Amino acid sequence: MGKRWIIAILVAASGAAGCALPPCLPLPGTDAAHVVADIVRALEAAPGARPTDPAPRQIAYEAGGRRYQADLYLGALVPRAGLVLVPGAAPGGRLHPLLTAFAGSMARAGFAVLVPDVGTLARLEVSADDARLFADAATYLATRPDLAPGGRIGAATFSYSVGPAILAALQPEMRDRVRFILAVGGYHDIRDVLRFSTTGWYRDAGAWRHRKPNSYATLVFVLSVLDEIASADDRRLLREIADRRLKDPGADVADQAARLGSEGRSVFDLATNRERDRFPTLVAALPAAVRAELDRLDLAGRDLSELRARLILVHGENDDIVPFPHSQALARAAPQARAYILRGLDHVELRGRLLDGWTLYCAVSDLLGQRL
Repeated sequence: MGKRWIIAILVAASGAAGCALPPCLPLPGTDAAHVVADIVRALEAAPGARPTDPAPRQIAYEAGGRRYQADLYLGALVPRAGLVLVPGAAPGGRLHPLLTAFAGSMARAGFAVLVPDVGTLARLEVSADDARLFADAATYLATRPDLAPGGRIGAATFSYSVGPAILAALQPEMRDRVRFILAVGGYHDIRDVLRFSTTGWYRDAGAWRHRKPNSYATLVFVLSVLDEIASADDRRLLREIADRRLKDPGADVADQAARLGSEGRSVFDLATNRERDRFPTLVAALPAAVRAELDRLDLAGRDLSELRARLILVHGENDDIVPFPHSQALARAAPQARAYILRGLDHVELRGRLLDGWTLYCAVSDLLGQRL
């Protein structure tokens, strides 16, 4: 099937579904439609049936005196840009089947894809310190003109890793180095995400909305703040609670909760709260170190007008981990940004691709344009 026919099908499907088509002009000489088909084919396939070409090559690199392990994906095309690809907080880390499928698609599209080993994310821990990892990976790519010709370096990030990627790009020494960021299901206001994950309430165009949240996000919060809790007993008990709830969301954790000290109890009370009006009081009761980490991760309190990277924001309309208005807020706050809202995206997994064909095509075209 030729590229023009693929584009026609994508436009027709989106229009038939009642989607508002975003403005989008195909870039001369690009293959966005074929890349869309490749991404959808790879992500929708069963894990064992997903493409394994190109196979990643394990490498080690150093930046700022720090050593890293990573997977490098190179396709048949000569690389036209370097791409730092980091997953969100998900078991499997860089070996997660969805991540490896996406890395392969990007490599086949002409990116040199560097996937650093981020053990904390595989353990479902998110930290503002992850910004250093993004900065170091971009710094390494800058030393490899064969991987990032012309200094064309960007990042592809998912969910909670979007924040650290933007924080890295805001650093003065990185502002001219990171040229673009693909952010899928990312957040803007970290406290608003936490309120949604615990109570189901979020703001959309100034109005309160409610939907059932995914409890997974709350457990990521608990695991991410353990290092900020002074009590070793509280850290151990909270980890036991999180591990038990990861295996069974309805598991009884009353025994562990009863033994928590004041620090651990404040985290537990927030994580189990379902009342919107109680949320501010419970956040204020968190240990100072936990609140400081939330401040470090937050993007709503940052001046994003300093961001020089192009932000390509992709978000699912029915995301039950990070509500889609967060990407819209990022698009308003950053000078070079566009949000692409997909009805068939479930946080970071595609569902019902034909509902969003044209919007997905525009997002991919935007990304491929960064290779020029």
